Amino acid sequence: FDGTVDENDQCAFTFGTSVHDRQGCPDTDGDGYSDPASNWSIAQGADVFIADNTQWADQDGDGYGDNSIGTNPDGCPSIVGTSTGDRYGCIDTDMDTFSDAESNLGGWTIAQGADACISVVGTSTGDRNGCPDEDGDTYSDPDPSGTNGSVWLISNGADAFLGDNSQWNDTDSDGFGD
Repeated sequence: FDGTVDENDQCAFTFGTSVHDRQGCPDTDGDGYSDPASNWSIAQGADVFIADNTQWADQDGDGYGDNSIGTNPDGCPSIVGTSTGDRYGCIDTDMDTFSDAESNLGGWTIAQGADACISVVGTSTGDRNGCPDEDGDTYSDPDPSGTNGSVWLISNGADAFLGDNSQWNDTDSDGFGD
């Protein structure tokens, strides 16, 4: 007896508490969506994430859930993606974890954390995400030619002290870090 009226129970011989996709079927994580079974697949609406009660669907199949307030929500739910640095599941051309601004389909910009240097792998996160950071201080290296994205100078906020991971900014231009 699972509390579901027999004529509505789609798993009449199995205890279950699902209510959203099928009534009265097993629901391991308690999110209301039934677990996949031999006669009920994910393609038919079964729970994709049976151990996570905050996610149940993944329309693009990239492993990130469609529920925007759940665990690891997919920032681009209709596009297969691998980004994890700024948002989950969006295109990451250079595979540095930060999503490409161009893949946004929803207005995600560099200012919001998208990869500022999609043509190169980078680890910067202090000023622009995903750009080269030679000294590992989180601030991107200057790029006066614009080959790694837009023109990025020390006056724009690029690292003023390449090779010194304890300093990156010199607001008064005296040669000593702030």
